[in-house]
Amino acid sequence: MRALMGGLALVTLVGLVYFGSHSAHSQDNTQKLHRRNLKPGPQIKHNKNGEHNEHYDHASFDPVAAHATHELDDEYDEQYRGGYDDGDWEGGFNITERLHELFPLIDTDKDGLVTKSEMEKWHYNVGMNQSKQRAEREFDASDADSDGKISLKEYLGEDFDLLAQVDQPLAEGEEAPYNLEWVRSTRDTFHLADEDGDKFLSRTEFFKFLHPEESEEEKVSNYLLKEAVRDRDSDKDGKLTFNEFKENLWHEIKPWDEDDHEPEDWHHDYREFDMTPEETTKDEANAKKRFEELDANKDGHLEADELRPELKTLHPGEKDFAERQASHMIEQADNNQDGNLTLAEMVENPYVFYSAAIGDDDSYYHDEFK
Repeated sequence: MRALMGGLALVTLVGLVYFGSHSAHSQDNTQKLHRRNLKPGPQIKHNKNGEHNEHYDHASFDPVAAHATHELDDEYDEQYRGGYDDGDWEGGFNITERLHELFPLIDTDKDGLVTKSEMEKWHYNVGMNQSKQRAEREFDASDADSDGKISLKEYLGEDFDLLAQVDQPLAEGEEAPYNLEWVRSTRDTFHLADEDGDKFLSRTEFFKFLHPEESEEEKVSNYLLKEAVRDRDSDKDGKLTFNEFKENLWHEIKPWDEDDHEPEDWHHDYREFDMTPEETTKDEANAKKRFEELDANKDGHLEADELRPELKTLHPGEKDFAERQASHMIEQADNNQDGNLTLAEMVENPYVFYSAAIGDDDSYYHDEFK
């Protein structure tokens, strides 16, 4: 068992530094992993059909344990399971043994301590590896003619013909069908990622297409902010009133304390829960305060650029997830409060790293945040 776990740790390390592996190409549209995102990238929780969008997920602390929590798709997970079959997992996941394997990989300077910076780098590498692996597989699944580049027609498939309807004017009060909005957004993001303007996406451009939130370019952030307004602008006047802000955006950006409410109080969005009348009044006051803070020109509306302070809240990248995960894990497991983690501290606090693997499968919590 220990030898097998050692092999898995080596596979994990190799996987973190090698992003270029390609899966077998398939022209079967049913095998396209997530080509129906409303806006490609982890900021969108659901795809065109309302199903969960796996690009929204961020990686677990340990890719191997993700098999037990069903967080990774079979093909990605297989790379980290090595020679394990289902029977190897039936007896339970040996967390202590696995932490002994992972600790030296995270502790890069080999001083016996995992710093916040080292934990951030670990999470970032695992997360980026997962994102790039999935992007590679989707590229191969979308590249119908196997020419090493993807056209918008290849990506849209049967929905390509809807492009002709995307820019048609709508009657007053009419909303575009969801699939048309998806096609429009996909087209716009495709053109944004097509850096050389050849009307095709290379593998590098395709990753940027799926993950615009990872870009540092101003034109990309401007686009994301414009889309943030468009998606929540009920009257389609290009800006947000306070009511539109409160009803369509506030629940996504407001500060919250997970200790204030139990999971059974939560509903479709993990930041929404039943509130008392007093809490409702306080929440509206907080929403009004934040709206006024963002309303830089004090005209009573929010335009796209005025949402820039909330860009990373609306569109967090892997660096943002990594920082939050690392901070939380060290805060929860740092018994002596020195700002670092020893192997002993990690072993003594396994739930911080492996809560789902030891029995807590509440779907409204991110496993890394318990």
